[in-house]
Amino acid sequence: MERRQFKTARIDLLSQLNESNFWENIDKINRELAAYSSEEPDNIPPKYHPDTLALRLSSRHFDPRYLDETTTATIACRLPNGESGTEQITGRLGLFTYTTITSEECTGGVNITADQRVAALQIGETAIPLSPETLLQLNIEKPTPDEDPNDTFSYIISRVREINALLAKPSYRTASPSEQTTLEIKAVEDINQCLDAIANDNTVSIVTLHPELKYDDDTARGSIRAQNISVEIRDNYPHFLIIDTDSFVHAIPYGGVIDIEITDEPVDIDINVIDFFNDETIRNRIDYIESTTYCSEDDLAELIKDLEKTIGDNFCQDGIFSGAGMLYRKESSGDIKGEDAKFTLLSQGFDVLEIDGERKLVIALEDSNNPAGDPLYIIPDTTHLSQCIRKNAPRAMEFEPDCDLIECLRSAASAAEKLIKSDDFINADDIEQQQRMFDEEEAIDKAMSKLVYTFDNLYQGYQIRCTTKKCWAIPVDVYESYSPKDIANLPTATLEPGKEIFEINGDAVEFFVPEMIDQKEKITSAADFPLSHGQPMLRITDASSGEPTYYLVPIDGFLSIAPVATAG
Repeated sequence: MERRQFKTARIDLLSQLNESNFWENIDKINRELAAYSSEEPDNIPPKYHPDTLALRLSSRHFDPRYLDETTTATIACRLPNGESGTEQITGRLGLFTYTTITSEECTGGVNITADQRVAALQIGETAIPLSPETLLQLNIEKPTPDEDPNDTFSYIISRVREINALLAKPSYRTASPSEQTTLEIKAVEDINQCLDAIANDNTVSIVTLHPELKYDDDTARGSIRAQNISVEIRDNYPHFLIIDTDSFVHAIPYGGVIDIEITDEPVDIDINVIDFFNDETIRNRIDYIESTTYCSEDDLAELIKDLEKTIGDNFCQDGIFSGAGMLYRKESSGDIKGEDAKFTLLSQGFDVLEIDGERKLVIALEDSNNPAGDPLYIIPDTTHLSQCIRKNAPRAMEFEPDCDLIECLRSAASAAEKLIKSDDFINADDIEQQQRMFDEEEAIDKAMSKLVYTFDNLYQGYQIRCTTKKCWAIPVDVYESYSPKDIANLPTATLEPGKEIFEINGDAVEFFVPEMIDQKEKITSAADFPLSHGQPMLRITDASSGEPTYYLVPIDGFLSIAPVATAG
């Protein structure tokens, strides 16, 4: 595939900003900055800290593609002769920041000078105060590929290359972990919005892989039939996250993808079960199985195997069946009882049962609410079902644990423990200063940022699976009534029989030091951390059961954490 040469283009960035609610947000942030202009940064609440407000502005309006690009700003200024004029400032574009301006007011005949923090645009070494009256033009000179709008892959790969270029830029490498995360989220968000529009529309995309790309089992694969394509950053490198038509997940380095073809072929996920089993060939095989009264278990298994060859051996084993009609259950007596019900259940496979005096082929379904694990059954025909749809269930589709994230969490825990034992921490003036020391610890900030990026952005919508040697389980509705000391005195959660480690599935994850939450008094020693021992803990929320539960996981017992796709 021909790759087009890059050319330099002039981009009117001010016009792009004017198309959004940029100036409204500037006014809001300037009001919040002004409210604390007389305070030293260390004394400002974290929510209104100038760095926090500047980062918020960047997360909403800064385009990562333009970081470090040559930028020229035309600003209104006062000339030496006192007249109004303009000035041009040229340099490398940085993230939004803040600066201090000095104004003079006459009150009661007295001139009063006041300093005020305002939002600013960083160009080179200059921070330009932001207002519609001050910023007149903003142009960027940027190398831009001459893209053919009909060449989908060229467009996609050029955007992914921009993400890779971003990760190598000096301003990105010197940015704080929070700023890096903001840039990554924005960059990935933009390309994923594009992919959602052109590729993730319930049609199949053909992803062609580089012939030298090897999988973990040292095998090569020519292409992937994809139902969903997105981009993520793994190990500081852009990857395509591809969900194939069998719901397997593939994380492919972007250099391993050489083409993406968008097709009109629908992703065949939903199957009308009743119509499917009305097919003459399938119906004949079912009739033969049901009429074969006398046969051994081995013979029956062969008959079912022949049926699976006809309809596809993954039809049952990888299916979720939703519908309404007669749902059958085998009672302890051996009798088969049916009830009219609605259901959404994971399938286990085919079986043959005698129901109401007739031999019937059934689909066995897994009832997760039945502690005994006894299956439920449906008969796939119009007599017994009014409706039934089969969807593909992810086949134990799990992501590999993010080793970088795990290392981040452990480093943060170690750094926190070292911090609370330091003289600077113990001798701090008050709890507010101690809290700031925690918040400003680089390893902790990096871990929190990566955790948010991983689960709130990259894998939004997936469940969280964590394994640990120990944890505390506290019902959500009574959690606030326990102090960290109370929890420390509680027994840890009880392992299920036959299990050596805890496996926790949840919907949300937090990383915090329980004793630091709502702490009023200054911490004077490590003894003030009876639960965490000064190390941030994971708090995972499990809302899947009838009693929502918080799981508190100490980092020293923590083994793995990863997103996991469920069949629900």
